[in-house]
Amino acid sequence: MPSQSSFSSRDSPLESRLQDRFRLHFDPGLRFKSRIEKRLRGDRDTDDGEDQQEKKRSHVWAPRTASDFASTTIQRHIRTGFYDHPTRGEARFRARYRVPRCVYAQLKADLLRLDPSLDETTSRARRRDNLVPIDNRILTTLRILGRGMTVQDDLDHSGMSADFVRKTFKRIIRLMSSKLFDKYVHMPQSDQELQSTMALYDNIGLTGALGSMDATHVPWDRCPAALRHMHVGKDGHPTLTHNCVVGNDLFFMGATRSKPGSLNDKTLVRFDSIADKLRSGVYKDIEFVLFDENGNPHVHKDPYLIVDGGYHMWVHLLCGYGRTANAKQAEFTARIASARKDVECAFGILKQRFRILKIPLQFRSAATIDAVFRSCLVLHNLILVADGRRFVGFGRSMDLHKDADGYGAHSSLCGSRIARGPRPSLTVTPDTDVTSMGLWDADVPEIDPDFETRRAALKEHFFYLKYTRNCQ
Repeated sequence: MPSQSSFSSRDSPLESRLQDRFRLHFDPGLRFKSRIEKRLRGDRDTDDGEDQQEKKRSHVWAPRTASDFASTTIQRHIRTGFYDHPTRGEARFRARYRVPRCVYAQLKADLLRLDPSLDETTSRARRRDNLVPIDNRILTTLRILGRGMTVQDDLDHSGMSADFVRKTFKRIIRLMSSKLFDKYVHMPQSDQELQSTMALYDNIGLTGALGSMDATHVPWDRCPAALRHMHVGKDGHPTLTHNCVVGNDLFFMGATRSKPGSLNDKTLVRFDSIADKLRSGVYKDIEFVLFDENGNPHVHKDPYLIVDGGYHMWVHLLCGYGRTANAKQAEFTARIASARKDVECAFGILKQRFRILKIPLQFRSAATIDAVFRSCLVLHNLILVADGRRFVGFGRSMDLHKDADGYGAHSSLCGSRIARGPRPSLTVTPDTDVTSMGLWDADVPEIDPDFETRRAALKEHFFYLKYTRNCQ
């Protein structure tokens, strides 16, 4: 049976019952007053009933030692001699890092010379990541370049944190791009190198050629929306393009900085330093001999680069005929197209060897992508020299060397089958050329007056070497 007090509580007004249930157990005004008094006295402002003072949080460094990285895959392979196998050691190293061991040793020495702080033994920092061995840093960068891996894919392999992998990668590629590019990607630096480079094209009937020029695109997945209209070109997605000069031995002799993918070849060549050197007369004293149809030698100066029909008709940029009117023009155009495949093959080998150039890059900065591309060119040239491919012609099957059957032994892939009947002239003039874009000096012509003369002379020289000249 309910007590008398319970019945009395039911009879009490609702307002008093709610006040009894939700009545505060402290006075806010009194509590605020006590806190103000404590602050005036200089006491620590804490809640009542707190007996222990809260400890101040402090970051405790946990530096690693060299033994902490001994369990990583990189250090374990180096320590156990995984790459010292007499027959498969070099293949194992190259399959993982895309470069021979001698190239890695050279790259490591160059990076240490440029930035000694990369070596963990010289670092005085107490940070954990600064004690990472230099082998882990460089080999991780090579794995990212060669395999196109993301930062998270290489954490267990290197033992580095994701943030440090990202910072180390950018640090190394910027060193390679700014300090090592001019050292390993260059034009012939001596008369002997120049003669060896031009001899590769002399063997295939294109005397006077110094290299081939073309542009390649690198996909840019994280292109800012404000720049997308400038970087979307023929591929339909944002890209960065580089205009490159390659020798017949697939050696990169130069490359422009990253440009928007919407620019055409005529615009890109305006930014190319090698084309500027050729037009400014740096190589104007270099001589070569071209034979006419009667076998009379004529001395010419100024070497040229082999290009496709998308470039300007300059004396220093030689291309084939757009539409051939006879068998001579057809076969000469076929030879030009065959010789120009060296730059296309160089792009294919470069992107297959360093697969980071084949996937859409996730960097926000175009400067970082430019550093990635230039670093890949440095490694490509180092590999070419290490493999003994420097000054060894790539298209050996096109040579016009003397043999038992004479110079006419070689047959073009196209021959006279391309030849069509006489057609109207499609010569492009500065007034009718609408493919140009960009702003530049109007005094620089887009069609040199001597272009057609040089192309005709080279055509007759090629036919004389191939069909007319007899074995000596």
